[in-house]
Amino acid sequence: MTKQTKRWQPTLVQQELFARLVVWLGSPWEAARRVGVPAHQMEETVHTLLTYKYVKQKMRRHQQELEESVNNFALGGILRLATYSGAGGLRVAMSGQPLSPAEAEQLDLFGVSALKWSEKGCEVKFFDRMPALALLCNWQKNKPPASSDDFLNALRESAAKLGGAEEAESEPQDV
Repeated sequence: MTKQTKRWQPTLVQQELFARLVVWLGSPWEAARRVGVPAHQMEETVHTLLTYKYVKQKMRRHQQELEESVNNFALGGILRLATYSGAGGLRVAMSGQPLSPAEAEQLDLFGVSALKWSEKGCEVKFFDRMPALALLCNWQKNKPPASSDDFLNALRESAAKLGGAEEAESEPQDV
């Protein structure tokens, strides 16, 4: 007599987690393993979960969120590289001696590509900013234009933050 095993049924929370992990990990089988699908039911359950409308919607949403966060992260890094002052690298070069790890942690060395110490002193190499600036220009060109309403709303919000909330919301007056 063989004992029949009960078919595993995922909860909504498990379906949500499965969708998120599929996007993050890129593997539905690994996602299913992490949400607790029994090994002997893995193949059938993965195929079933991938057909659920709820799971498909969540996967699309998580894919969009992941793309947006990666784009924002990359844009932030490009912007930081393009506007890096170089002060941290110059401080290292001017110090004349290697810095301790604690001192180096306090410096902004984001734009430094290499530090080379010799008996003559320190050679500091910086990343080339031109590719970062070119990427920023291309991003700005390809960005959809903001509407005038967005611009006006941004101005109103800025005025409100500066303490001119009353003036920002009132109509212009002739003087």
